[in-house]
Amino acid sequence: MSVPIANRLLLASTLMAFALPAGAVIDKIEHPVCGDRRPNETIQMRNSPQGLDGLWVYGLGVDLAQRVTVSGITGVSAKIERRKGGIGSAIELIFTIPPDVKNEDEGRVTLHYPLGEDSFRIKVFSRPQIASITIDAPPSGPVFVLRVGQEYLLTVRGRDLAKLELRPNEEMRQIASHRVESKDNTQIRIRVRALKEGRFNVHPLEFHYGGPECLNRGVVRLPGAEQLQVLIRP
Repeated sequence: MSVPIANRLLLASTLMAFALPAGAVIDKIEHPVCGDRRPNETIQMRNSPQGLDGLWVYGLGVDLAQRVTVSGITGVSAKIERRKGGIGSAIELIFTIPPDVKNEDEGRVTLHYPLGEDSFRIKVFSRPQIASITIDAPPSGPVFVLRVGQEYLLTVRGRDLAKLELRPNEEMRQIASHRVESKDNTQIRIRVRALKEGRFNVHPLEFHYGGPECLNRGVVRLPGAEQLQVLIRP
């Protein structure tokens, strides 16, 4: 018995629909630092000095994606690095993120399948970069000398500094107080008051990022951003 051509076309289309999901089914998205996220969440990404970040996307049929595109953030691109088929199918996406991408820029990542597409949102957070730490006090060799009872201006310069917070070490807390005078993306000005004699250092690692906790892995210290050595005298 012959089958009408219209019925054969309908059957073929139905089989293709089962074999190649129109948009697949994304179950979860895994960031190497922030862990698992639901596909309807905005995924937090890092703009690191290496300019790279990655995600694993899990779900039925996602390994059939032919390509991936990123829209909404100029210069950001992604590629499919690895695939895992069968049960627990997944793909690894590697993102290239230029250094000039603005902090907290948002965009959409789209997976393109033979039949259809699926997408999720990302937000890029820049890791602050400290270029220098200086203080308006006279130096004595590599050490800067402060006087008890006097105030001095500590200046931090770099990039994406607006969300940095100084968490001083124990030595500094015991012999000096501080307050933020002004702060923007390129400079932080901190008033330091010398309380009693002693020594302390101000290290770039004592500035902490106030962004998402899972991306708070310290700041990036650029070449030349050495710790500041301070001596307080009477």
